Amino acid sequence: MKKIKCMVLSVSCLALLCGCGQQKTSSSAATASAAAAETPTPTASATVSTESLSPNAVTEYDKTAVTSLINADLTAYYGTGIVTAVIADNISFSKKDGVITASGEYNYKDNSTVLSRNFTYTYLDRNVDYEEQSKDIGTDTSAPKADLPSSTSSSKTSGVTSDMTLQDSFDVTISSSITITVSASGDGNVLIQLTDTNGKAVKDLVNQAKPVNTEVTESVPAGSYQLKAYTSGGACTFSYRTN
Repeated sequence: MKKIKCMVLSVSCLALLCGCGQQKTSSSAATASAAAAETPTPTASATVSTESLSPNAVTEYDKTAVTSLINADLTAYYGTGIVTAVIADNISFSKKDGVITASGEYNYKDNSTVLSRNFTYTYLDRNVDYEEQSKDIGTDTSAPKADLPSSTSSSKTSGVTSDMTLQDSFDVTISSSITITVSASGDGNVLIQLTDTNGKAVKDLVNQAKPVNTEVTESVPAGSYQLKAYTSGGACTFSYRTN
């Protein structure tokens, strides 16, 4: 009888211990679940950096992207089939504080003649985009394509040629006529050109090879114009008066 009581007591104790173990496990799981619920779930940031990730180092991606932008801009200015595409290997790149400077030379066709000009572009690297800051393609970029150089074998040039530089530019208002006095020695050419306010050529007032020492009066419809002096082989001296 005592043996049976002992066995019953042992079984009861074992059941009690198992019940305690299950209660402890359930309590631990509930605590972990509550802690997980209190911990905030991290959310992904929607902010995209618009600043260069390499502000002072030109990357291969920079070179490829900027070269593409330069070719697109030159094509837009001259027209399709006029400019030979430049390649990144022929461009000099530098970068400071996120601003990329790209310089080089490009070729373009003037009728059957291939000419060349230098260019310099600057772009701000915004990581996901490139913003043009400035450009110089070796010509008056505000002028329409009709004002691009025309080649000639004559000593008297026709329009602005690739060897000419813009010496001076003035805004003028004309009632009926304008008088130009020009003096220049040495070699090269002189072109004094009148354009409208959009840069489109209206009339070549003086267009001849040096030496030049002349005075010219031309009748012009009343209006606002720009007077531009181009030279090659050195500067010239000139003055004007309007009537």
